Amino acid sequence: MKTFAYACAFALLLAGCSQSPPPKVATAHVSPAPGSRDALLQKDNLFFLNKDGKEIASGWLQLPHPLPSGDQKVLGAWRLSRSDRPFPAGSISDGVYEATKVGTDLFINLNPSVNDANVTLSGKVSNDVMAGTWYHATFAGAERMGTFRIEAP
Repeated sequence: MKTFAYACAFALLLAGCSQSPPPKVATAHVSPAPGSRDALLQKDNLFFLNKDGKEIASGWLQLPHPLPSGDQKVLGAWRLSRSDRPFPAGSISDGVYEATKVGTDLFINLNPSVNDANVTLSGKVSNDVMAGTWYHATFAGAERMGTFRIEAP
């Protein structure tokens, strides 16, 4: 009986260790390159509003067009142009963002290399505009800070 129990436990362990295929990754055409002179010249199309609806930060974010079909990860370029309090500008840096598309929802991590102080976006894309909620994410959790919109360039 012990042998049967060990065999079942081993089979369950092996079943749990099977590798699943890596997620599909679509890369937005990252041109201009993050931090380049051309990227700095792009017109702002990303706007952050506080809970009272006042614009407190803006920047530029390049979404792939069209968005890939299906559920997958997306990489692209972005930069912050200006910010006022309470926007946590010290928690993020310009460069490459990472996004996950699930159905019609898009979740964007503006600083994917940092887990303890970050800005994340959660929203939907409709008629070339993405809109939703932005959060300041820390080890203590994510705090809803307001809304955002990304307009097509």
